[in-house]
Formats: sequence, C-alpha cells, structure tokens
Amino acid sequence: MFDYKVEEMNASRIHIHFSVSANVVKDAIDEAYADLKANAHVPKFPKGKAPRRVLERKYGHHINAEVAQKLVQQGYDTVDHTALKVVSSPSIEGNLDMINAAKDFSFTLGVDVRPTVEVSNYTGLEVVYPTVEITDEEIQKAIDARLFSQRKVEAVDDASATLENGDYALVALKLMSGEEVVHDVPGTMITLGSNKMYPGLDEHMMGMSVGESKEVEVTIADNAGVEELRGNTFAATIELKQIQRKTTPELTDELAVTLGYVDAADMRSKLQEDMHSSRDLNFKNQARIQLLQQLVASHTFSVPPSMVQDQLGALENELKMQRAYAGDDPRKIVFSDAQRQDLAQRATFAAKAACILGSICEKEGLEVVDADLDAKIQELADMQGQTVENIKAYIAMEGADSVLRERVQEEKTLNWLLDQAVRLEEAKAVETDEAVEGSDSAE
Repeated sequence: MFDYKVEEMNASRIHIHFSVSANVVKDAIDEAYADLKANAHVPKFPKGKAPRRVLERKYGHHINAEVAQKLVQQGYDTVDHTALKVVSSPSIEGNLDMINAAKDFSFTLGVDVRPTVEVSNYTGLEVVYPTVEITDEEIQKAIDARLFSQRKVEAVDDASATLENGDYALVALKLMSGEEVVHDVPGTMITLGSNKMYPGLDEHMMGMSVGESKEVEVTIADNAGVEELRGNTFAATIELKQIQRKTTPELTDELAVTLGYVDAADMRSKLQEDMHSSRDLNFKNQARIQLLQQLVASHTFSVPPSMVQDQLGALENELKMQRAYAGDDPRKIVFSDAQRQDLAQRATFAAKAACILGSICEKEGLEVVDADLDAKIQELADMQGQTVENIKAYIAMEGADSVLRERVQEEKTLNWLLDQAVRLEEAKAVETDEAVEGSDSAE
C-alpha cells in the first residue's frame, strides 16, 4: 500500500521518501467523500443526499488536505521506527504535492535517528565497585532504629533517677507574686525541653528527683500557654511527683513478630540483607556512572538536538516534581541560568551515553527478551506497591512499551559492561610528578 525508501542525510538524520499509488489515493478520497455525504448539511439537499459534484465544489480543498494528512500519517505508521532508530517526530520535507485521485501521491518525511557510534575499548574499563561489608554495629543500629518506633512512655521506678531533657515530669506547681497566689495546680505534666505551658521553668527542674521540692524565682516566657503568666517573674514552688520517660524495648522474638518478622534472628538477618542490597545498589550505580563517563569521554561524535531536548525535558520534569513534593508551587518553578546550563550539559551527556550503549548493544547482540521485560515490570510493581497487572495496564495506557524496552536495553547493556570491567575496591592513588621525581632521586 505504501512504498518508501530511506535516504541517509547524515549520521543522525534521514529522509523517508513515500510513494502512494493512485488507486490507494482514489479509495481514500472516495471514503472521505462518503463520510462527508452522510453527515454534511448542504442547503437545498436532504441530509445524506447532496451530489458528489456539489460536495467537491464546496469542500474539495478541505477534503484533499485532510486525505493528504491522513495518507502521510498512515505512511509514517508503516515504518519500523525501532529498526530505523527514530528519535524525533517527523517533519514534511519540501512542499506537500496537491493530491489527485488520478495520480500517485509522493511525499518525504525527515526524522532524527540515533547515530551509530563506532565503539571501541569498552571492555576491561576500571571502575571503583567495593565489596559490601556490613558490620555488627551497623546491624545493631538498624535494629535500634526499628525498636525506636516501639518506644513507650513509662514511669521511672528508680528512686535515684533525676530529670533529664525529654522526660515527662508530673509536678505540683505554685506561682506567687508577692503575697498573692497567681497560679496553683496540684498536678500538671511538663515535658522538659519542649515545655509550652510554662517556658522558663525547665532549667530549674533539670536534675530533680521524685519527692524533691524546690523554691526558685522564675520568669515565664512571652510565649507561655497560660496567657496571664506571660513575661512575668514569680516565686515558684515546684514539687516533683513522678518522672515518666520514653523507653526502647529489648528485642525479643515476640516483638520481632509484631514488626513483621518470624523471630529476632530473622529480623537481624533480613535487616542485614536489606542493608547489603541497598549499599551494593548504590556502589553499582556509582560504578555505572564511572563507566558512562569513561565511554563518553573516549568517543567523539554529535547527537541530534531532538535527543538532547528530550533528555532535557525529562530532567526538568524530574526536578520540578521533586520541588513540588517539597511544597513548591509547580506553576512558579523556574530555573536559573546556571541551573539550565547544568541541565543542558547533563542532557547532552545522557543523549551521548544512550547512543554509545545502543551501539554496544547492537555490536554485542544483547537482545532484550520477554523475561527481561517481565523482570523489570515486577521490579516496578514491587517498588510502587502495585500489582504486575496494574503496571502493565499503565504502560499500555501511556503507550510506553518502547520507553520501557529502551530502559531495559540500556540497563542490560550497562550490566554487561560492568561484568566486563575491572572492579577496584578503591580508587587508585594518582602518582604526581613530584612523587616520580622523588623516586628517581632515591634511585
């Protein structure tokens, strides 16, 4: 139905020349007029009864333009965009010929394509990718952090205990101004360090024991919860009746079950696994960046502006979302000149990295298979707390199948490159000229 040939204009731009036979053009025009006849309201004719010649006089120019655009889109849809490595929307090259039912219809579309890079020296690259080691101390800190969420406020039974910052103090409090009793409460709870009712009193209570009484002069701060006390100085009598304190429970099998584990040993093991996986992923991502930096630095080529623009748009949207989550109004988010320059450099880097990875993938035959896509979808589902079916439905709705495949392809190629790399535990020391000279002198 659509014949086309591809002409390479340069490394990142092609023209696709289409030719549509006259009979296909005629069928498309006839179909357009049939639809128009069924729905057009033409004076002096009942709906659906206007002759073709009348419709041609009245709507001919519009119908021809509409059919031409439709054939252009249909022609472009027949092209294998993936095989051609298309990275931009098409543009019509030259003037679009006037369509005619008796003639073939020809047109040319121009698109940017991902350039094929002559890649070399991409195996055996040195990257810092340390072996993960999790210490017992780190595991215990992780356990303590989980247990911290289970803290409870309990009365302190130790008679020798004294008030500390963060404690809850049950006190009898009397405030006097001269001979007048201004405030007298037999029992009120005061949180040391965040006392909003009687700010200014905390410093006098620190270190008190249960049963102890103290008479002090105190000035209540201007932000006190009791309005009539604000900014005034009083003779205060404080009697500490009870100390309450948040305590962290010991790890037991029962508590581990409450936290979602089989027992205490399982909790320790799972936390260690999670810490190991998280740290290894961080090291792995850093190693991937090192690989890309070396590859981009060692290959000189140009990328089409559309690729850079796409990467730039993605980076800007990501930053806007981050700032929106932080509370900024998305409509008022703007980037400074320095930020835009940084984003443009990062976008160019990302576009070049994508070209290099694509070329390595083709050269090494690293094909994405269904199992790779299924694994990525499962990963996305686990990360977002969704079902696999929901993730697949979202991808289909957004038409993001090609985007997903491209991401999986890049990750697969990066992982392959990492397997071929020389893994270092730490960066090599750079030997300075002074050190070399010193070594020569010693010899």
